Amino acid sequence: MKKEVHMLQRFLWRLSRKTAYLSGKLFNIMQTKLEKYEARQFAANPMPFSVGYFHERERQIEVAIRERERERERETIGVGIDERIIELPWIFHSLSRLASGGKIRLLDAGSALNHHFFLEHLAPMVEMDIITLAPESVCENQRGISYHYGDLRDLPYKEALFDAVACISTLEHVGMDNTRFKPDTTAQHATKDAFKALRELHRVLKPGGTLFLTVPFGRYEDHGWFQQFDASLLNECRTIFAPTRSEETFWRYTADGWRLSDASGCADARYATTPGGEDNAAAARAVACCAWWK
Repeated sequence: MKKEVHMLQRFLWRLSRKTAYLSGKLFNIMQTKLEKYEARQFAANPMPFSVGYFHERERQIEVAIRERERERERETIGVGIDERIIELPWIFHSLSRLASGGKIRLLDAGSALNHHFFLEHLAPMVEMDIITLAPESVCENQRGISYHYGDLRDLPYKEALFDAVACISTLEHVGMDNTRFKPDTTAQHATKDAFKALRELHRVLKPGGTLFLTVPFGRYEDHGWFQQFDASLLNECRTIFAPTRSEETFWRYTADGWRLSDASGCADARYATTPGGEDNAAAARAVACCAWWK
């Protein structure tokens, strides 16, 4: 009897393994079919945030990460794609240079880097903390990432802890109406509180550490839940952070896509509050990418 029971247990174990294998294979097949379908839909109708948009954005970011940085700067890329197509490859290449001598301690202030595909690229280079207002669907604890929830104006870290801080399309939201990100919070309208956050980011950086900052750029615009920076506001931020060294690049969006520009060439850019339009813009029409050393 024991032998029969043992054989039955072995049979059920093998059956469960086979079922799991087939289920996983079926899931992968269906996932591939869905991605191909969405890619065809977006190719036929390349509108911001339409079907297939996020798969296409991820694909283009992957391509830009693999390209040499100088090659990317000579191209026009990302028709109908938001500013992440510029920001994520930029921060990846910047961190790659910084981590050429070994792993670095990185703070993602705002959780803009918290994407499965992007964290795969970052994992070999960084020991990472992420701080944002509230928990998100993506959680990569298994990679050793530490998640914290709080306010950039009052960071829960000691001084001089991080080699680098990435604040990607986040500073413009500080002190503004963040109820869309954290419904149980109170709407605010403190446009100068971005300066408080900058002082905190400066405090937690090691001497010689680098702040990698991006913001939507162009004409000053107050949209309630964020503000678009103009040259004057960006200059104020630079003065407050007081970098010992700085490097800044500006990208401009047109109907042909994103192209490297300069501050004056982006000065009249307006934010696309309604995605689409004549130029098919998804969000910002210009972005400032700033590397500031403490």
